[in-house]
Amino acid sequence: KAVVSTQSTGRYRNITMATSEAAAPADCCTKFILNTEFEKDKACCIQSVDIEEIAEKGKVAICRCWKSKKFPYCDGSHKAHNAETGDNLGPMIVKKGTPAGS
Repeated sequence: KAVVSTQSTGRYRNITMATSEAAAPADCCTKFILNTEFEKDKACCIQSVDIEEIAEKGKVAICRCWKSKKFPYCDGSHKAHNAETGDNLGPMIVKKGTPAGS
């Protein structure tokens, strides 16, 4: 029998699931650790994007799968992640908008 608990934090909901059956394999949860190589020695990996680059290019694609070799920019690596995990992750597109009143 599965036991599910949820915890809402702002816009996000964390869901924890445990079963009373046999324990999950030891390597089961490693698929869910997305950041496997960037700034692992820090408590939190924070990246920034230069707003001038967005203005120059018109838009940038920000990686959300943590697999990009161009991190924090997307290089399409999420496609392999999605194929492996069944996820539907894609980049966050940040683009230059038209100022209000223009």
